[in-house]
Amino acid sequence: MKQLLASLFLMSLAAGAAMNTETAWAKKSGLSPAKIKQYKKTSANFDSCRKQAITQLKAGSISQKKFEISLRQCKENFPGADLYIACKKTAIKTAKSKNIAPDKAVKQCKRYMVAASFDPEDPLPIFVDDGKIFFSGVGLNHQSTPLNAVSPPNFDCTRLATLARNPDQAQYLLFGNHPSKFAGLNDIASSDLVKKLNIKKPSKEGVLVPDLGKVIGNPKDKSSVLFFPSATCDFESELGEIFAGISTYHLIDSAGSTVTPYFGIAYYRQGQTKITTEKAIQGLVKELGGTFKTFAKGNNVTFVAADNFSETDDEEDPKNLCDQPRVHRFVAVVQGRKDDPNKPEYFIIANIKNLCDFGDRITKRLTK
Repeated sequence: MKQLLASLFLMSLAAGAAMNTETAWAKKSGLSPAKIKQYKKTSANFDSCRKQAITQLKAGSISQKKFEISLRQCKENFPGADLYIACKKTAIKTAKSKNIAPDKAVKQCKRYMVAASFDPEDPLPIFVDDGKIFFSGVGLNHQSTPLNAVSPPNFDCTRLATLARNPDQAQYLLFGNHPSKFAGLNDIASSDLVKKLNIKKPSKEGVLVPDLGKVIGNPKDKSSVLFFPSATCDFESELGEIFAGISTYHLIDSAGSTVTPYFGIAYYRQGQTKITTEKAIQGLVKELGGTFKTFAKGNNVTFVAADNFSETDDEEDPKNLCDQPRVHRFVAVVQGRKDDPNKPEYFIIANIKNLCDFGDRITKRLTK
């Protein structure tokens, strides 16, 4: 334990020293004042977050498990700083083995700090790296987190905490799946699902199943869909001239007192001129990778995904994205304005893997 604490403390000091040098780099690089301010704030907050966790562990006020959760939250909440430090360590090792100047090896790592931090001047605030996605400065990657540990910078999660205690008032939306698409329920005959889920009277408006979600329609039918409870963390800092609102949605496991990040949505101001609908679509394709394609549908909606959607619901939205084989990791949506389709109204980036993994965990527990 002492060795672990000593190691973490030295890492923390090194991180702090690195951040001071990075401030100088930011000024020399010609970054905007807003980016420099965000850069310094992210660096300081990440360092403070880790130091606090180390201090609590050393004082015995938190367990080893809670300490690891706290460190994970620091990484998720301040991903730019975490990615930079991880990249720097690898770069320095590579530089030594190849006899390259450390400064040159580390140079490429500097992009992480700004790329994974929120910038009100960036019309498409997402960053994808090594299969992970970051939205408006926070990660959408960890599978579950204790509700009381959710505190992403710039976001107010009061509503999330309130609805986690009242799932009947939560929101049920975005990419439904038939209940049989999840572990534990996929081996049950459709005719027996109604009994297993204890649904006395199926409904088109949906039936709330305790500790699961809202089941719309009769599970005996292929058209039935299941939505899990979710709620938002809403951006409360300065949005700038581009955005009208930003939120992250989290799936709620009330029984386990945990939440799982699901998707982020950014609304554009009606009069903004920084980005068109087409540029938003192409920007998402570029960021997500060359295997992603666009799929247009009516009402000025475009989906960006790695594969086409074989099934849709009554509103022609993709459904059963958790069907096997699960080919979808991320799915993005761009909605053009009805009064001006060339301008985007909002874009969504959803972590489908988190959705499917969440469903598997919940249904396994339900069917034990």
